[in-house]
Amino acid sequence: MAQPEVPPADPAAAKPRPAPRRPGTLIAGCVMTWVGGVSGILGGLSYLVAAGSEDAIEDFSSDTVAADEAQTLLQTIGSLILVWSLIAVVLALFVFFGRRWAALALAVVGGLFTVLSLVSVPSSGVQALVGAAWVIAACALILNGSREWFRYRARVRTR
Repeated sequence: MAQPEVPPADPAAAKPRPAPRRPGTLIAGCVMTWVGGVSGILGGLSYLVAAGSEDAIEDFSSDTVAADEAQTLLQTIGSLILVWSLIAVVLALFVFFGRRWAALALAVVGGLFTVLSLVSVPSSGVQALVGAAWVIAACALILNGSREWFRYRARVRTR
């Protein structure tokens, strides 16, 4: 019994597919994260500098908050903002170079920031809403339409 004939392979199908370009939305989201992260780093540093200034501590302290508590609060807030912003900047670098796990981690970090921002709206006002909107937009840009590019980058790394 004769075997069925197999048609010759299409030479066009044998050519490797070109690498997909890094999505523009991903680039925009990373840039937004870097800009927000650097402003957060500067903000965190300003809190830490203020914690060392007697004038700032005096302005920050009140009838209910003693000067030493005000200094500790400024140091704590400044340190948290600084570390949080550094984490976001580093994760955005990993995202830019094609690490999907970093995009998911950045979305988690952004989600936690958004929740904290929304909780602080009564004391921070509109500024907290602007920060939350910025983070939501950056995460949406990174995650929107980048799945195929992340998959390609993962295949390239496993070869």
